[in-house]
Amino acid sequence: MNKGWSTDKSRGRSSGYTLFELLVVLLLIGMMSALAAPRITGSLPSMQLKTAAKKVAACLRQARSRATAQNQTMRAGFDLQNGRLVVTPEIPPGQPASEEPRAASWELTYELPAAVRFMTATADANRTEDDQFTILFFPTGASSGGEIMLADQRDKTKQVSVDFITGAVRLGEGKTE
Repeated sequence: MNKGWSTDKSRGRSSGYTLFELLVVLLLIGMMSALAAPRITGSLPSMQLKTAAKKVAACLRQARSRATAQNQTMRAGFDLQNGRLVVTPEIPPGQPASEEPRAASWELTYELPAAVRFMTATADANRTEDDQFTILFFPTGASSGGEIMLADQRDKTKQVSVDFITGAVRLGEGKTE
């Protein structure tokens, strides 16, 4: 008994695939992957935007949690021009930083990917025209509130909102103006 290729004695050829059949299958696979590749790579900026919005929201939630846990006001500072978020403890006016060891020892920084930017920042329905924007999280769980709009290269947007009463951070689809 022959293991492997069997022969069909009535036709005089072995069973299997011909070179032509293999080329047709490879051609079909190539065409399908050529059609699928733009869809996969086209969604990359959208994925970066979604991920960046989730990370900004996570940083803000951590700031709120830390404010309530340590009974200390936390400051989330947005550098809109450079795409950076820095969360630090807020030092009360007149208190030197050296008296508060937590202030010098903890900082959380997040930089946006190159394809994503802070589009706008709004507090109390007033859009900031400045490159700096700040949201404060208080020990009670409340915050100064605000909305941050992130955009990708194709101007798709995501919104991160902070409620000023509860300090809750929410993600949403961006609004077009």
